[in-house]
Amino acid sequence: RPDPKDDADYDVAVALRYDAQERLVIVYRHGAVAIWDPATKQVVRRLAERCEPAEAQVMVARRTAPGSSPAAPGEADFQACGPIEAADVAADGRIASVGGGIKLRVRSSEGRPLVLLRDGRDVPTVDVAWSPDGTIGLVDGDGTAAVLRPGSEVLERLAPRVGEDPRVEWLA
Repeated sequence: RPDPKDDADYDVAVALRYDAQERLVIVYRHGAVAIWDPATKQVVRRLAERCEPAEAQVMVARRTAPGSSPAAPGEADFQACGPIEAADVAADGRIASVGGGIKLRVRSSEGRPLVLLRDGRDVPTVDVAWSPDGTIGLVDGDGTAAVLRPGSEVLERLAPRVGEDPRVEWLA
């Protein structure tokens, strides 16, 4: 059930899938995650939309000059992980979410941050999906496509902007 204090747009689920333990993983637009166990009909875990300390430190490190000591993360650094535009959940419970046009966040349903990528350029945010080998595919409405391969923190650009939505032709 949504929190009545929350903005209704942020309570929208953008992705859901059953994980390997047959729990339903629900990713919300505001970036939070709920993991629901159908056997007990209870939410067994909630992951906050806020960045974990390691992720917030990544936010600080990205804007720290080389050779300088990074500052401690501030509140804005902890808030930088939400909201999101799109998400996908892999069968093993890994969650990929994109938002703000500059970030890709990958974490496990157990809450562990796996990757937080802010590369300073636009990250495609219309659709995100896992491939069976663990590659994350991303596409934007203007035709931009990119992938993030397992073990990498470098977004590989596959297709430049073409100005049209590539899904329109596929749907037609």
